[in-house]
Amino acid sequence: MIPFRFRLESLLRIRRDERDAARRAHAQAVDARRIVEDRIGSAEEELAETRNRAAASAAPGAVDVDRLMHTHRYALLLGSRVGHLRGQAAKIDEEIARRMEQLAKADREVRLLEKLRERKLETHREDAFRREQRAIDEMAQQVSLRRGDSP
Repeated sequence: MIPFRFRLESLLRIRRDERDAARRAHAQAVDARRIVEDRIGSAEEELAETRNRAAASAAPGAVDVDRLMHTHRYALLLGSRVGHLRGQAAKIDEEIARRMEQLAKADREVRLLEKLRERKLETHREDAFRREQRAIDEMAQQVSLRRGDSP
């Protein structure tokens, strides 16, 4: 039997490598998003604590104005950091969507080539079966002719 050889095997291997690279790139973007979310959470917690300290510093009684001003400035800085991180998260979300599209496209290309390979393999098997059947039929016919049987 002639061994099956898929002519596009190297292309299939390249497409699989591209799909795997797209999968890794998508995973990296998702990890980056998780890291930014963790940073946003930490910054928001720190902002809440800073606001609570500012509220406690502004309570009736003796007020340390410098400390209160410093706390408000720090709260503004933290608010700005949270806004910046949210902007980064939005950009990462766009990148995740773009990478997801690339991954889906690469996966479709691999599936298409794999399906083509399966069809070609099935055709190869059917052809091989037919060739074997023909060979068996010819041998049976030759044996039959040698014995002197009539067809």
